[in-house]
Amino acid sequence: KLEHIVDLVSTLISSGMKIKYIIVGFLSNSYGEQLRRFISQQPQPECFFCYPFLSHEEIRRIYCAADVGIWSKAAISIQEAMGTGLPVILEHKQVVSHLITNGVNGWYYAKNDLPKVIRQAATTIGGQDVVARMRQREMIASLNESSLSYDNISRRMLAAT
Repeated sequence: KLEHIVDLVSTLISSGMKIKYIIVGFLSNSYGEQLRRFISQQPQPECFFCYPFLSHEEIRRIYCAADVGIWSKAAISIQEAMGTGLPVILEHKQVVSHLITNGVNGWYYAKNDLPKVIRQAATTIGGQDVVARMRQREMIASLNESSLSYDNISRRMLAAT
């Protein structure tokens, strides 16, 4: 289902937004090849970067370099990315409903609202200078650590007993 996001990103790029879209986790299967062909047919395919599954060290580098992450399915990699202070965009589902304070450390989207939310995130992030973005990332990482780290959750659970 990544074609939908690729189309959205292509539309944003065509409207003048400076976006690079990195997709990690490509398999060497028919869908992976189909998606690579789809990306190569985009108006600016050089704005898309496709990687196979990466080591934890390599993926953390990408999280730290990225401005926003988009996940359409629940995965542990969401919380790993959030630990770096990366704001995330997630489909609003019960399984991830505890992860984001909307507009603070990311954004939720309803089924058909992804284009609007991507534009909102791009506008918010693009409106900040580098220093403001760095401060925002540090604040998000701290917020996420206090509410989502296993150590802090364990401490709260033990304190409640």
